[in-house]
Amino acid sequence: AVAMAIAGVWLATQTVRITKKAGPRVSFTALALVFVLVGGWAAFDRTSHLKHNFWIEYSSDLLAESLADGNVVVLDFTAEWCLNCKALEAAVLSKEPVRGQLIGPGVVPLVADLTNLSAPGWDTLRGLDQIGIPFLAVFSPQGGPDRPVWVGNSYTSDQVMDAIGKAREGVGARASVTEATRAGLP
Repeated sequence: AVAMAIAGVWLATQTVRITKKAGPRVSFTALALVFVLVGGWAAFDRTSHLKHNFWIEYSSDLLAESLADGNVVVLDFTAEWCLNCKALEAAVLSKEPVRGQLIGPGVVPLVADLTNLSAPGWDTLRGLDQIGIPFLAVFSPQGGPDRPVWVGNSYTSDQVMDAIGKAREGVGARASVTEATRAGLP
């Protein structure tokens, strides 16, 4: 984005420096303006989610504390290098109605960033009998930090909404990756 903006400014200044004709100056300056605008839009688009990031960094103490306070916890295991994680976050977790539930009262959205091999989330992931990501776990206050009411490696908005509803009720069977696959997910 920055490179495009710089290229636009460079194009405009070089056009003015090289030619005295109005036609090329106007057309290349307009093209330069497009570069600057596209670069600015790309920068805004790629970073705008950062100020709206509602995820709280995971710790085992925070998980236990949130459940003890009577909250439902949605724990997203992800990593910067995981494209599937990013796709699920963009398509499911950051869109309504799931986003509204995650930022609503009584729900604590935790994210375990597993980019680093020494991240604390790895132990929790293994404790849930998982070895890979993406992975989402929904915990009920009645179940505790070792027994999520729902887990999945791929999921839809409806599945996440249902899992949050079950966790609020304190009931629900643990869904497996196999059940998600039977539901038609990859």
